[in-house]
Amino acid sequence: MLYELVWDAEMADLHCSPGSVEGKADGDHGHSVLVSDAKVQSTIDLWHHRCVHISERRIRMMAKAGIIPASSIKATDKLSFCEDCAMAKATRQPHSKKPRFDVATRPLQCLHCDVAGKFPSDSKSRKWMLIVCDEYTRFRRCFFMKHKNEVLPHMQSFISMIQRVTQNNSLLVENIRLDNGTEFSELAAFCDRSGILLEQTGKDNPASNGIAERSNRIVLDMTRVVLRASGLSNYYWSEAAKYSVHTINRTTTSSSRSTTPYQSLFKKKASIDHLRVFGSICYAHRPSETRPGKLQERAVKCKFLSYNALERTYTVLNLTTHRLWVTKDVVFDERSVVDVERAPAVGPRPTTTAEFFPLFESEQASGGSSPAPTIEPGTRAAARPSRSFRGRVLESSAVHDVAGPTTSRSKPQNGDAVRRKSSRSASKQASKALSRLRRSRRPHRSVTGAIMKAMMVGINFVGGLNGVSGHQVCLLGTHSEQNPWNLAHAQRSPDWMRWREAVADEYDSLLRHNVWELVDKPSGANIVGCRWILAKKYDADGNLSKYKARLCAQGYSQIEGVDYTNTFSPVVSSASLRTVLTIAASEDMEIHCMDIKTAFLHGKLEEDIYMKQPEGYEVPGMEHKVLKLKKSLYGLKQAPKCWYQNLNGFLLQQGYTRNGYDSCVYSKVSSTGGKTLISVYVDDIVLASSDKSELSRIKKAISLGYNVSDMGEIESILGIKVQRDRTARTITLSQHSFIEEACEKFQVRSYEPVTNPVNKGIDVNINTDTSRRLSTFEAKKFRSLVGTVNWLALWTFPEVAYSIHTLSKRFTSPSANCLAASYHLLRYLWWTEDKGVTLGGPLNLTAYADADFCSERHKGRSRSGFAIFLGFSPIIWSSRMQHCVTRNTTEAEYVSLRNAVTDVMWLKRLLESLGYKQGCVPIYEDNKACITWANDETVSKSARHIHVSYHYTKEMVQSKEIEVKYVDTKHQIADVFTKPLDFNNGFKKFSRVLHGKLSLGV
Repeated sequence: MLYELVWDAEMADLHCSPGSVEGKADGDHGHSVLVSDAKVQSTIDLWHHRCVHISERRIRMMAKAGIIPASSIKATDKLSFCEDCAMAKATRQPHSKKPRFDVATRPLQCLHCDVAGKFPSDSKSRKWMLIVCDEYTRFRRCFFMKHKNEVLPHMQSFISMIQRVTQNNSLLVENIRLDNGTEFSELAAFCDRSGILLEQTGKDNPASNGIAERSNRIVLDMTRVVLRASGLSNYYWSEAAKYSVHTINRTTTSSSRSTTPYQSLFKKKASIDHLRVFGSICYAHRPSETRPGKLQERAVKCKFLSYNALERTYTVLNLTTHRLWVTKDVVFDERSVVDVERAPAVGPRPTTTAEFFPLFESEQASGGSSPAPTIEPGTRAAARPSRSFRGRVLESSAVHDVAGPTTSRSKPQNGDAVRRKSSRSASKQASKALSRLRRSRRPHRSVTGAIMKAMMVGINFVGGLNGVSGHQVCLLGTHSEQNPWNLAHAQRSPDWMRWREAVADEYDSLLRHNVWELVDKPSGANIVGCRWILAKKYDADGNLSKYKARLCAQGYSQIEGVDYTNTFSPVVSSASLRTVLTIAASEDMEIHCMDIKTAFLHGKLEEDIYMKQPEGYEVPGMEHKVLKLKKSLYGLKQAPKCWYQNLNGFLLQQGYTRNGYDSCVYSKVSSTGGKTLISVYVDDIVLASSDKSELSRIKKAISLGYNVSDMGEIESILGIKVQRDRTARTITLSQHSFIEEACEKFQVRSYEPVTNPVNKGIDVNINTDTSRRLSTFEAKKFRSLVGTVNWLALWTFPEVAYSIHTLSKRFTSPSANCLAASYHLLRYLWWTEDKGVTLGGPLNLTAYADADFCSERHKGRSRSGFAIFLGFSPIIWSSRMQHCVTRNTTEAEYVSLRNAVTDVMWLKRLLESLGYKQGCVPIYEDNKACITWANDETVSKSARHIHVSYHYTKEMVQSKEIEVKYVDTKHQIADVFTKPLDFNNGFKKFSRVLHGKLSLGV
């Protein structure tokens, strides 16, 4: 049978009527077509497919309603299995209320574990937290870890401690329930040996480990609450978590409303007399040996942080020095936690808690699971034994008063994101917020947010904000973790044991290398000072890798011509290193990295230099003597040169050739034709080789000649993360962690990111900028921010070169507009923090050159900008003012072209010296008159006044070294380096090209 199907355009309906038609269109209803009934028997499966795979129940409902012919659906029909539905409609099965595992019937029968993190580094560089919960009693214990794989020792400690404290050996742990995380791999072997059943939940099924997940939420909720209420920063998250768990164990739970977890486990009522409010003001007693005189105050004002159950002491934060103390002699004033906006400042008199509080009443103070004992103020740390003398630094008292960050919580909330508002509006908001200041010295979040809003639009704070000085405004958000500046400062830090070990290792290394000899002070000799430099080293992901101590000579006290003559530092240029990495990526070379330990100690001195004995290591009875240096030492003017001479001689002996265009690049071609390239950045060595045997040989030789750290395949260099895609033959350099730290340091995370590094609405021109001058404190912050971003512009963010150069010109006279522009620049980097420069591609050079005529009108100077590409991404880029005054655009472009040609020829010769021949290099210009000048063999009348050095371009064109070509302005990448561009008018495209993400294809 034939059916006429008519589509009604207005009713959006399909009319079907039997009969034969001729196939002509119906003007009122649209179009009609003829279809044929193929006599397919209607079944429930057919209707299932016709009706977009609806369920069997819905099909039967439609049949019952008469929508589908009821005769076609039999009562006995069942919908067949549909693979399409199974694949496309898959959902998670609902969790049954019936427990998957047996419910615990006694304490410690089943422990639930989970790891939470990653958190900010605390005072001991810990970023992870292990939470253990007893299923029956809901008793919890938390442990803090530097790495996720440290679970096993904490679990062993907890099991042994809990059984000893409960004094009941019958309470054995039968089961440990956890998820499938790799951090628990070592725990499985321990459970097998101990006869403990390990129950692991399914992958991506956290609900099966509900007790552990719920424990995480409870603890973290309480941690966030007490941190916020106290005004302390997230630096103290571990103390807040320990405080929260201790308190939760002594409060009732929803499952047991009459007893606490502590009481259920230990069978005795927990004392809560010792409980205090987290962050409350307290006064810690100062031991007599730490007080300089008998009339000095006997207590220090602190903030309470946590309890130490095993030692039965408190951990408090010294509000004067911002160090942590562990002490038992504390007087609390909990009235300080009552907010004056919500309640009157009345309450009971301060109470004294000097006695032991009953945390684990049956536990001896000497036992515990803490991995390292805490030291009370006034106690002495044991001196570390050594082959050499240790001096007073290792025998002095190590007071456990940790140097932590400030307690000011100055971060604005997310709601305080910077938006484009008028100065008047921002100033009004800031003044309004300041009028609601609490008595606390900690700035309210609304104050911080309003002030920072005002800063971003360049408000004059002098007289504009009541009660806030300029330097206070500047210091908002400048907190960052600092390294100790001397041994005394390090002694008061939480990481003193680490610093002490690092100092001792460095001193032992100096003795092993026979760097000096102890002699009498020569008459009339210049004695050079020295000092210890302490620094924490981080990897490319921002993780703390090691504590580094270095004894540095005070080179500024050297006399030129007496103590030294020539100086030099072996630092490979950023362009050379990018070139080597591009070659390695393009040819799929092996890339390894090595670090030479105590590199400068290998250099031999030619001059007689005398130095004071290092602090803390004066030889008893010989303090009047000095050290005569036999080898170079860090800090000496000539130390880098001495080290380089030693390394250069070593590499030449190994058959390597020093490059004539960068003395920190070495190359060698093996007998098999394999090529090996070495780049030297002081004591960091990058090796790229297509010959694996030669790579292994030279690494072994370096390891035998020097004390090295073999990093293996390169993952980072100079704090820059290196990611390889060997399939695509590319290498991506990124500085995500560095940007994270910068945003954290300058507190821009709560502001809206921006898509362009330049805000055209902020005038930073020194002649037209009318905003106020910055105070000394604000100017220091501005210079620090610009210097931070400059490191990014040097390596991975070429598109911010214009902004950096513009702001750098205001270093001597910065204004509020300059500070606002620098913050705008950092907000752009925050938006693009995941970006990186992708290296690789064909080893062919291409360049772009441009100029902005008379961009600095008060001096009549123009701006030059250029980018030189090797393969996918730029190797060299530049944005700078020209050194001469030009009369018109053509002259400015001609000068800029010469600047680009100079670097093109250097890079071309560097590549050719490494064995990569280059043809005629194209340089793209968007000024046709400039191209004519460059290609003309003679000097035209209009260009004869130009200095002969700028005609270097002509010589290179005539010798076929380069070729100047025309490019339309819309494809001129160098525009990014000469003027501010709109995001959708070139900047978006050009920035992608500069990062190696897009090919321009001119």
